[in-house]
Amino acid sequence: MSSQEISPRMESLAQRFFLVGLAAAVVAAVGAFMDFEHFARAYMLGFVYWLGIALSCLALLMLHHLVGGRWSFMIRRQLEAGSRTLPFFALAFLPVAAFVFTTHMYHWAHYEVGSGDAILDHKAPYLNPTFFLIRAAVFFVIWIGLATMLNRWSARQDEEADGRLVSNMVRLSGPGIVIYFLTVSLAVVDWMMSLEAHWFSTIYALIYIVGEGLLTWCLMAIVTHRLSDRGPIRQVASPERYHDLGNFMLAFVLLWAYISVSQLLIIWSANLPEVNPWYVVRFDGAWGWIGSGLILLHFAVPFFLLLFRSTKRNPRLLVKVAWSLAALRLVELFWLIKPSFTPEGPELSWLWLDLAVWLAIGGLWMKLFAWQLKQRPLLPVNDPRLPGEFAAAIDQKAAPEAAR
Repeated sequence: MSSQEISPRMESLAQRFFLVGLAAAVVAAVGAFMDFEHFARAYMLGFVYWLGIALSCLALLMLHHLVGGRWSFMIRRQLEAGSRTLPFFALAFLPVAAFVFTTHMYHWAHYEVGSGDAILDHKAPYLNPTFFLIRAAVFFVIWIGLATMLNRWSARQDEEADGRLVSNMVRLSGPGIVIYFLTVSLAVVDWMMSLEAHWFSTIYALIYIVGEGLLTWCLMAIVTHRLSDRGPIRQVASPERYHDLGNFMLAFVLLWAYISVSQLLIIWSANLPEVNPWYVVRFDGAWGWIGSGLILLHFAVPFFLLLFRSTKRNPRLLVKVAWSLAALRLVELFWLIKPSFTPEGPELSWLWLDLAVWLAIGGLWMKLFAWQLKQRPLLPVNDPRLPGEFAAAIDQKAAPEAAR
């Protein structure tokens, strides 16, 4: 399938991210040479941030096939492009696999069973390097398999109006979402929660899933705005569609806050010495100030702004909120992950490495995302569920091409 033209504004955004990412990769390489342990921690932060977008694109794509809706047809090709970047993260996981053996980031990986730690002894059959890597391989095979099948059927649908393709995508998406939640939850337990192997929470993985879902809605608003200056997206990116994106951002802000508070209340009210220290550390000193800032800026301010129709129907204002939430998502992951290594407070002298690795992974991913976005028409073709205004936009675009 021939490449499609996308908005120069989107091309410019991807190109700037890519160039900054290349420069950041050089800085990150210097940081790895200076202190590999700190580099590993920074890499984990950047990896889970950007991986979550690709995974959430897959989840929202399956949701689209299950429920439809005018909002989802406008961003379907963006979701498909994001899901097709999952093989990149399978390769990007290789350094994480190496960190298990070459660093002390996962202290359970270097623990000898029977050394006197009853909790690690109990978790050893599950929490060991070999099984850890096997599970990771299974997760990526499942995620990439789901994305491949959905994208393959979608590409065929562009070429032939076969109603069975819609049925295939719907039938796969139902169990696919269940499998998605199970596998991502297990992956979060493995890659993030096991950084502190003595601590546990049944809600922790859901906080990550919802947070990355919010981040993906923000990206959809940003990319849609970048694509809307020309082409078919310009004809369908109405105030109503931006309003839909704003509503989803508001819903996920609320859901993120609800789940986060639920975890806190459950753990704090139980008052168990095995789990309370996780919050004690994050409520103390500089970590406490960061947590308070998240309550204000990640919840209160965007919640207030997104309540207003004028915010959600103003693309420029909505995009500003989206960029802010995307930045705060990085701060939240920093607050979740880094106290596992430095409970006394953030190491400000190494923040440059965290940002460099984040930009390096993000720059490569954004370039790959834009390239994938160009591989197919920006609106799905031949889908019988397509709303009228979307079909009209496709017809208007096809007319000049046919004339040529």
